[in-house]
Amino acid sequence: MESSHHGPLRGPLVSVILPVYNRAGWVARAVESVLTQTHRPLELLVVDDGSTDDTRRVLEEFGARITVHAQAHAGAEAARNLGLKHARGQFVAFIDSDDFWYEDRLSRQLPLFERPEVGVVFGNAVLVDYRAAEKLRLRQTFFDRVRPSRGRVTGELARGCFLPFSSVIVRRELLAGAGGFTRGRVAADYLKWVEMSVGCEFDYVETPVFEYAIHAGGLSHDLVETLEDRIEAFKEMLARNTDGKLDAVLRRILFNLALSLRVARARRGLESARAPFVPAATRGERLSWSLKFARDQLMTRGRWWFTRMRRRSGWWKG
Repeated sequence: MESSHHGPLRGPLVSVILPVYNRAGWVARAVESVLTQTHRPLELLVVDDGSTDDTRRVLEEFGARITVHAQAHAGAEAARNLGLKHARGQFVAFIDSDDFWYEDRLSRQLPLFERPEVGVVFGNAVLVDYRAAEKLRLRQTFFDRVRPSRGRVTGELARGCFLPFSSVIVRRELLAGAGGFTRGRVAADYLKWVEMSVGCEFDYVETPVFEYAIHAGGLSHDLVETLEDRIEAFKEMLARNTDGKLDAVLRRILFNLALSLRVARARRGLESARAPFVPAATRGERLSWSLKFARDQLMTRGRWWFTRMRRRSGWWKG
């Protein structure tokens, strides 16, 4: 439902998708942060992923200011895809149920889409730790920990995902055309950004646009399981990548994830040789991913250097 909270409509319609599962104590704050945005028009699509607590009652208090869709519990990716199915906006933005947008979040990011080649825009985040008795705003921001990139970012995504999810805005037709998010994967957003990076540019705003909640029981509380899931997801993506466009970056991602998994297991006190997930990232596979990545990089750089030298010497004019 479009909100008229800030008066006359102006600018493109933005569809905001908020998946929620058993977040009765958090979701109202997230919803309010969307409804108080300075940008208009917008529609807020909340997808209740089979909550069993008071989440639905909390949502009902917002009445016609939001649109609520319900589904049997199927995970955040399925909930986001359901929201995307019902979205009407030119742009789609996302917020997790425990995060909080600053009121000018959309107003600061949308102007970056004036360049038609930009398909994805994201922004920085203030890290807020809720694990203590009282919330603590950390001195660090998301970009203090992860360096962002803009433009054609496929190669940069090989070093990790640098898009805080609740800061992302995408052109709806691009995301819908890419098939939405892969269900059942912790790395569903990372997978999608790698895939979409082939066809559009990314851009970002340096200053924070939302507060990123850190709390016990969060999605990444078990780093080993998260990394294991990501490795499987990217291996499947590599197998599907029949045109070879993403081979180099996917191999580099897998290599980096395998190294991170080894460190995470060591920190958790597990022996890699006894871990049940070893086949997903064996030493041989890590070496294979690394060698193939290096080969691809050498071939790409070699072709670039040869073309450049031909042009400089006048052998070829194009």
